[in-house]
Amino acid sequence: VYASAKMGWATLEEPEGSVETDDCDMRPLFDTILNHVPPPMVDDVTPFSMLVTQTQANSFLGKELIGRIQTGSVSVGDLCHFISPDGNSISEDAKVTKISQWQGIVQTDIERASSG
Repeated sequence: VYASAKMGWATLEEPEGSVETDDCDMRPLFDTILNHVPPPMVDDVTPFSMLVTQTQANSFLGKELIGRIQTGSVSVGDLCHFISPDGNSISEDAKVTKISQWQGIVQTDIERASSG
């Protein structure tokens, strides 16, 4: 796939010279992604686990954890326990007070989130 995100075009064939962007779009790139990248593995049976990639303090909510859910699901009100990668406990149980997800550039609050 040959593409220019800046100019908003993609093609499956090597372009010769400059590309006319009036009749081009990103569809070849998106189609290639859909055809060759497998969908995420969903595991709702295994208990909830999340790979935390960032923590930050929120003066209203307390500690916020940002990451990707690996297995299971979590709902607002659930109790969670934090475990380090080596299996040691690093906190007492904490109640989930808010769950957010990103849809494009907009962050929205949701009641339940699951893997995948």
